[in-house]
Amino acid sequence: MPGSLTHSLQNFWLKKENQLRYVQWIISPAALDLHGDLRTRLALLTPTHFVEHGGKRLLELYGGSIFKLLSELYPAFSWYPWDFPRIPGEFWEETSNRKAYVDWLVGVAGVSSPADLKTQHFNDHKGSSLLARYHYSTLEILKSLNIQDKSEPVSSAENAIANFPDQHYTPRHYWDSIENQKRFMVDLATVLGFDESDYDRWYSVRVKDFAENGGTTLLIRYGNSIYTLLTSLYPEHEWLPWMFAAVPKNLSIDDAMMNKVLNYCQQRLNIRTLDDWHRVSATDLKALRVYQFFKVRGGLQSTLQKLFPNHFWNFPQVSTQSRKVAKRASVQDIM
Repeated sequence: MPGSLTHSLQNFWLKKENQLRYVQWIISPAALDLHGDLRTRLALLTPTHFVEHGGKRLLELYGGSIFKLLSELYPAFSWYPWDFPRIPGEFWEETSNRKAYVDWLVGVAGVSSPADLKTQHFNDHKGSSLLARYHYSTLEILKSLNIQDKSEPVSSAENAIANFPDQHYTPRHYWDSIENQKRFMVDLATVLGFDESDYDRWYSVRVKDFAENGGTTLLIRYGNSIYTLLTSLYPEHEWLPWMFAAVPKNLSIDDAMMNKVLNYCQQRLNIRTLDDWHRVSATDLKALRVYQFFKVRGGLQSTLQKLFPNHFWNFPQVSTQSRKVAKRASVQDIM
């Protein structure tokens, strides 16, 4: 370890720049030589590492908590107590802690409610100690939180986080800054292997990617919608909601949105006149990932008649029985 650190002055650890220098050093090849991206290496730190490498006094400044230390020094990441190898035994005694973890796990596991969580979800996402505490019963965990029915909505993870006693993930109002939000997006893109400005790559990013990389709280600010977040942070780009892995929740499919969908289809299907729409099939719409938009509006024929009421539409009338017999996708499937 550098002599300037081992023979530090009494107030050395009080300076945040010195704290950062030390942490950067301890995860480097010169000390522990931990592997992975920055967040992964930081999450591998244990109190023993600090004690054995001259950082005991630094850790004491944060009450012996690596969680609190990293939350202060690296606020761009949303830190969770369960990120680290050792979780204090009393941690799970607090209902607010269990609630925050379960809310986080719902997002990471990609399920719709806590009642959908399985034992494997807990084991795969650092919840084995909580599971063991309740005799490996997910039902008992949910009962401890008064969650017993799938119809019960998931509480806001942001609210659960706020209830953590004497703990925090990022400084208050940190995510109010658009600069901080964009900095996170740059880091997330890097972790996922692409450049932030490669807009088309964002269509493949999922809520799970935000949850696993410390962006849950940020995403919650935008209604847990990646589409809403991207349209807010990068308004210069035209975002197509149907290109995302899942159609954004609470998306308003109004006339303006449908005109956007129609323009997209016209370009992709070489539609030059309104009559060209007669040859468009459900298979075509599904291939372009816009089928659901027409279905919500009552089908292709209904949508076109409402948007272009003065045009004479000559869609063939096919009975329901005929469609069942044919068992093929056609325009009539979405009428």
